Amino acid sequence: MCPDQPLLYADNSSRTCVTLCPDTTFGENVTRSCVTTCPTNSLSLVRVQTTNGVQTKNLCVFYCPDPTFAYAITAFCIDQCPIPYYGDPSTRSCVTRCPLNQLLFADNVTRTCVKICSAGTYADANSSNCVSRCPIATYPQRQTYSADYNSKCVEECANPTFAHIPDLRCVNSCPNLYYGNMTDRVCYKCPAVCVTCNSPTLCYTCVSTYYIQDGACVNLCSLGRYAKDSIS
Repeated sequence: MCPDQPLLYADNSSRTCVTLCPDTTFGENVTRSCVTTCPTNSLSLVRVQTTNGVQTKNLCVFYCPDPTFAYAITAFCIDQCPIPYYGDPSTRSCVTRCPLNQLLFADNVTRTCVKICSAGTYADANSSNCVSRCPIATYPQRQTYSADYNSKCVEECANPTFAHIPDLRCVNSCPNLYYGNMTDRVCYKCPAVCVTCNSPTLCYTCVSTYYIQDGACVNLCSLGRYAKDSIS
């Protein structure tokens, strides 16, 4: 048997003890030899660059090192899990669903389970997925909104944003035809024929052919008042 100080493996092709086993073979620690197939209770690690810059290659391992994941179908440690799997950093394995108790979300961009979703996607707690748009809720779930400030689907938009229900998004300011309610942080529709408003009873601008009068949009000014197109 080859020595373990330093760690060496018996290579049958060269009949020598080697530090790294040749390609297509893997260093097995129990027999201290290069094998073509790792034992059934272990995984095949082809190559990985560790955080300290040291390269490990061609080993039989019981646990796939970061940044690789155990792919049960081939019994190999791989860099990225294939569809429909995701790399779970808590177990270093490829899974079909990210663990709920870890608050991890399936990210289709990186094919990993992440705490923070990739840019342009949002963590949906109901599905444990990173989604491009927060889904329409079904009873008894509460509606959620896409929040750019934390890349999550949130039930309530945080100040200074407002929930815009048609887009299911948290927005910095409500668009035309809506006003932001400061109490529940929701965009509500302005009164009919109002383009911009500040409340259900206070319009700022009106649609064409209507005019502002005392905070309301009217198509005919009251007696003694005259329409002025520049403020319509």
